[in-house]
Amino acid sequence: PKLEDLWLRSRQLTDGTEVKADLPYLREAILAPQAKIVEGYAGSMPNYRDVYSDEEIDGVLVYLKSLSPQAISPQNP
Repeated sequence: PKLEDLWLRSRQLTDGTEVKADLPYLREAILAPQAKIVEGYAGSMPNYRDVYSDEEIDGVLVYLKSLSPQAISPQNP
């Protein structure tokens, strides 16, 4: 999916449920991408669990959050 403005956006999953792209969801999407597959995507993203450290993943999450104008809102720390 497009990374700009992804933060806190609703994502429709292949099982029919909807999730918000917040820190827990995005962390899970990086560590276990097959757990919740976004509708319209084949679920081909690799698992990064043993590739990056927690600190590196935190850095990616901060970056993803910074790409959204919603991230600077006081309601979304």
